[in-house]
Amino acid sequence: MADVHNQMRAYAALLRGVARAVGEVAGSPDFSGIERFGETLTPTLNPWDRLEWALPRGEVVFAREITSPAVVARFAAVEFVNPTGSGTLAVIWGNTIVAAGTNIEVAIDTGGVIGANPVTRRGVAVDGRYKTLGESSQCTATQSDLAAGAVFRQHQEANNIIRMPVMEGYVIPPGSKLFYIGTVVNQAFSLQLRWSERRLLPNESEP
Repeated sequence: MADVHNQMRAYAALLRGVARAVGEVAGSPDFSGIERFGETLTPTLNPWDRLEWALPRGEVVFAREITSPAVVARFAAVEFVNPTGSGTLAVIWGNTIVAAGTNIEVAIDTGGVIGANPVTRRGVAVDGRYKTLGESSQCTATQSDLAAGAVFRQHQEANNIIRMPVMEGYVIPPGSKLFYIGTVVNQAFSLQLRWSERRLLPNESEP
């Protein structure tokens, strides 16, 4: 067996993304059939470093802003839902709360739909190269309102928020939800979300 050092075989989506990013695409006039990059690229090449590299890796980045309005005797709430059976892994890249006068509890949960008066929105692709722009994400953001805070508190943001990012790095598999819930009745808040979606890898499974 030939000894090919620094050979790249695992994670096919990443291999395709790196090859496309450096122009090594089969069928193109300049394709050389290179199988390793150790001698030709700096070792600090980071295929996750730039937003425009997400699509060649097979990931689509979405964004959405949604507001849960003030309702008398109810808590404002938003849930980010990756539906069961989607076959998609969602990763929250950024989430910013715009609010005042209420704490925001944030928790991952797999329970049913929460609250009353739901209004659901899909994410909008932020990459103009994506095949269909508009409301095209698998995941959804749903505004609702609650009679009581009904989920486990994973962490809580500070009171009297004007505009601030909350903890990032949530990984939401199919069948899971990320809840944002106010803790003061009759207080609205807005949530600005940015996330990526990709197909589950063969070694990943739904819960």
